[in-house]
Amino acid sequence: MNKPLAILIGLGGLGVILALGKKSEGAVTGPPLPLVWMPTEYAEPSNRQSLDFIVLGVEGDVSGITHYQIGTDAIVQLVDEKDIAKGSGVAEIDERALYLVVQDTSQTVLDAAAWVVARAVKHWSVPLAFVDAPKIDKQARGITTHNELARSVLNPGPLEVTSYEFPMDELLALAKHHR
Repeated sequence: MNKPLAILIGLGGLGVILALGKKSEGAVTGPPLPLVWMPTEYAEPSNRQSLDFIVLGVEGDVSGITHYQIGTDAIVQLVDEKDIAKGSGVAEIDERALYLVVQDTSQTVLDAAAWVVARAVKHWSVPLAFVDAPKIDKQARGITTHNELARSVLNPGPLEVTSYEFPMDELLALAKHHR
């Protein structure tokens, strides 16, 4: 039996679309939170055909434009995944990355982030595996964090390492559940 996980709300001409998640036989088939489309004018239009990284960061530790902002109430998509979000300020990184910024690392937010990651992994054929800075430096593809990008040789300087470490093991386990 399918049960709705969110209520759809139409906001007319504001360019907002909310999706409805469903739960069926214990697996989430739609978003665990409302999915909101709020396009930003700061994205770089593109028609890229591949990605190397899905990059996660926590609000306050990351500056720049992100594809998704995930909070306790909604998943907000600001940039179409085929377009380039200037999340790092380094073109060579931004052209290869899909950015997600989470409000916090509560269970609700991590589950929503994992749902986005699982969809992106499937769509872009990015391995559902953590890549740290040394692996990034060796051209590995996968899921990484703002801090790992900042530690990699791809970063000529604008990204700074923060003190926060993302709970990657938990996120990857949740993303496996959403596949």
